[in-house]
Amino acid sequence: MGVQVVHEVAPKEVSECILSLPASSEAEVDSLVSRVRAAGGEIAAGPERESWGYSATFKDLDGHVWMAVHSL
Repeated sequence: MGVQVVHEVAPKEVSECILSLPASSEAEVDSLVSRVRAAGGEIAAGPERESWGYSATFKDLDGHVWMAVHSL
């Protein structure tokens, strides 16, 4: 049995909607992460490869959660 890693993107008492941003490639996900960091956003998880694709989760300056996703 493997260990499941859970990335918490919002405190337990907060209900959050994750907005999805489709990317055409892994390089586009990486570019978005770089732009978020440069703008002062917070990277919550990733970028990382999963069996279904490549993604990164981040928070914008208002605290909204976004996930950039390149699906396989």
